[in-house]
Amino acid sequence: MLEAMGLTIVLLLALTLLAAIALIATRKENKNHSSNRPIKIEVVGESQYRPARAHHDDAGWDIRTAEDVFLRPGERALVPTGIKLGIPTGYCVYVLPRSGSAHKLGVTVNNAPGLIDAGYQGMVYVNVINHGQKAVRLNKGNRIAQLVVQPVTPATMAPVKTLTGSTERGTKGHGSTGEK
Repeated sequence: MLEAMGLTIVLLLALTLLAAIALIATRKENKNHSSNRPIKIEVVGESQYRPARAHHDDAGWDIRTAEDVFLRPGERALVPTGIKLGIPTGYCVYVLPRSGSAHKLGVTVNNAPGLIDAGYQGMVYVNVINHGQKAVRLNKGNRIAQLVVQPVTPATMAPVKTLTGSTERGTKGHGSTGEK
């Protein structure tokens, strides 16, 4: 009888340990892949301007133009998206080009990646440029860019008179690794 109780206790402890390990693994996975702090969004105008992902596992949220835009070759424009974001402290949002717009139309985000800090709560604009050979019309509601949410690692800058130590690269910059 005591033997059976001891075995039962060992089995219960083992099951509890496995459940705890599974819980810890799930929490680590959630910390690494998603936030429990949602990005708040205010849609100014039509609800179609709300960012959306084409697939549930996409990193980027497509955003749309809130007005018609005409771009000649080489021309730039700040395009309103009809949205405002409430980004939690500790996060930022990158504005990135959509590959289809860049490939098919030659239209891309001019300052890619654009950066939206947590403190900014105004209208989101996309700085676009037409690198194509033809004029392009972006119609109100067209997808023009995508938003990617990223955690921000807090850092400080420590002023020094000179950098101590050395790296293999040193001060070698643009083109220093050669062409091949």
